[in-house]
Amino acid sequence: MESAADPLALMAGLAGSGLFGDHVVYERPGSWTFAGGTLGEVVLEDGEVRTRWPGAEPVARPWTGRPADALREAFAAAPLPVWNAYGWIAFEFAAERRDDAAAERRDDAAAERTGGRLAHLVVPRVEVRVQDGRAHITGVDGDEIERVAKLLAAGGAAPPAAASPVDVRTGGDAYREKVARPSPTSVPAATRR
Repeated sequence: MESAADPLALMAGLAGSGLFGDHVVYERPGSWTFAGGTLGEVVLEDGEVRTRWPGAEPVARPWTGRPADALREAFAAAPLPVWNAYGWIAFEFAAERRDDAAAERRDDAAAERTGGRLAHLVVPRVEVRVQDGRAHITGVDGDEIERVAKLLAAGGAAPPAAASPVDVRTGGDAYREKVARPSPTSVPAATRR
């Protein structure tokens, strides 16, 4: 559909519409994408991958080896003819895994930072891509697509609320204390070159 509305207003309208419990918005130069609702889901944790697909019971199974292979296998089982996945992958996803004590300590530290989660990706129920004054809507439910189209035709939401500053200078003592402590693997300054 044609849309002369500001893409940010359209994305804000979709996000604030209440149509979707979960959503993700991506912005790239000249293009905005809104992914709303959850049709399918893959959660990769250290040692376990969980999948949830339409028409099937959720599955949790162990994995070993490379995280990328575990994700590839999980998405290969998707009972969907065409899909896009949105979400995040932790930095620790790329960490090389070895059977040595240093790697085990690194994995324990990574698990503490990420809660053990290496990736969380969803296949949305509805996708809206806005580019060059056009909004392209895809989804699995005709009524849901119609509601999204009506919202987009109305130009999205009311203008976003005025920005309100957040004082980031308060509560920093705990953070400063943590970063001031040397880590167990840090080298004393006198021995650095």
